[in-house]
Amino acid sequence: MKMKLFVTLTLTLSLGLILTLAIAYAQGLEREPGEEESGGTISVLGVANPPPAGYSVLYMFTGVANDDTDNDKIATAVHCTNYGSSVVTVTVELFTSGSTGSPAVFASPPDTLSPSETGTYSSQGTIFTEVPIGAGTIEQGSGRVLATASTLICTAQLLNPSPISPAITPTFISELEMFKP
Repeated sequence: MKMKLFVTLTLTLSLGLILTLAIAYAQGLEREPGEEESGGTISVLGVANPPPAGYSVLYMFTGVANDDTDNDKIATAVHCTNYGSSVVTVTVELFTSGSTGSPAVFASPPDTLSPSETGTYSSQGTIFTEVPIGAGTIEQGSGRVLATASTLICTAQLLNPSPISPAITPTFISELEMFKP
């Protein structure tokens, strides 16, 4: 009799544990798009907004800065290469943190990259041939790369901007780490 009670109790506890774990797992799947594991959103600045139809968020990064004043010149540049076998359309979005005023979003126009082609997207003119993002002042900002296919590799960097002509070699370049969402 004791053995039957022990087996029944063990099975009941095991089923209860399995049911509890299944409910917890299902609740984790019900998060809203852009919500982190903790249940909060990435931000209220638009980073968590879904991309336009046909685009996916390929990379996100932080540390974005843009300033074109005489003493504090700094720009953000993003380079993406299409390693796929078909054309990809890409756009880069930069977000202010709101510490310098109202939060804002700056976006490059959509750019089409052929296979093996590299595009550069900059917050202002740099030494690169780039698609301008046309950003205002950004301190402690963030950004993301949106594309119509996942066949891009991208890097981001901070550097000092240069006049279009003559191009001046940057005095500093610092890499920004890219993260996949």
